[in-house]
Amino acid sequence: MKRPALILLLLTACDQGFTPYQEIDRLRVLAIGADRPWLRFSETASISVLAVQAKYDASPLAYEWSWCPFTQGNDQAYACAFTEEELQAQIDEAVGPGVIDVPPYALGTTATVAFAYDLNPLLFRSLCEGLAMQELPDFVSAPECEGTFPITIRLRVSDADEEVTAIRELELIYDESVSGVNSNPLITNAWADGSTIAPDGSLALDRDIDVQLSVELSPPEEMERTIVSWFVETGSLDTSRTNDQDNVWHTPRVPDYPESSARLFFVVRDDRRGISWMRRTIRLRGEQ
Repeated sequence: MKRPALILLLLTACDQGFTPYQEIDRLRVLAIGADRPWLRFSETASISVLAVQAKYDASPLAYEWSWCPFTQGNDQAYACAFTEEELQAQIDEAVGPGVIDVPPYALGTTATVAFAYDLNPLLFRSLCEGLAMQELPDFVSAPECEGTFPITIRLRVSDADEEVTAIRELELIYDESVSGVNSNPLITNAWADGSTIAPDGSLALDRDIDVQLSVELSPPEEMERTIVSWFVETGSLDTSRTNDQDNVWHTPRVPDYPESSARLFFVVRDDRRGISWMRRTIRLRGEQ
């Protein structure tokens, strides 16, 4: 039987269970990203996921993506506040039938999907204004309504043993006067004790030592506040998240991890829904 888990991916991820946050020992969703974290009307975002499994788990992953205009919050496991049919009925009542067609909530079943912003921006302005006038539960926050509306992207991903649900928000611009549209910060390089961690996995490190990990970030035109999340397959980290670009990894001993290589994952987020990541593999030398 698959073991379900829920992960909230807004500015950070929230792990379930007792395994340290940064450790990869089962199916995990570390991040969901969009090539355009903010969309103007008629633009399309490509949405992808950083989903990882335990080292030798090669079972295929199944994906189920959807979007929702507004959820019921954490208390209701982020269920959509209304169905497609209910939303369509509300729109028809407001502007007349046949004027605006609500696209299906389902987005696809592949590792990467697209979301097209082709609904009239006036719909999201109206939603924003309507929600601001409603009495919402304490665990549900109304959008700020400053020219943008955050919709929810939901992913259910599963393998042979586990199922994980993860969400993130995508910012839709309904007011054309909005400027400063956000883009993603990028991780352009990574080092271990000053040596580049190359994509080919050629860098080798000794075991049972402290290694200084560093990443180089390329922020958007306007510098955002960024948080780096660090994930390792083995060993231990000084911390799971940093506001700077450095961390310390204590590499494993042979008895604890006899494998000859280990995967590392670096995820950078800013405070306006921008996100990107880097995967790397490092070889581990024999016991000290």
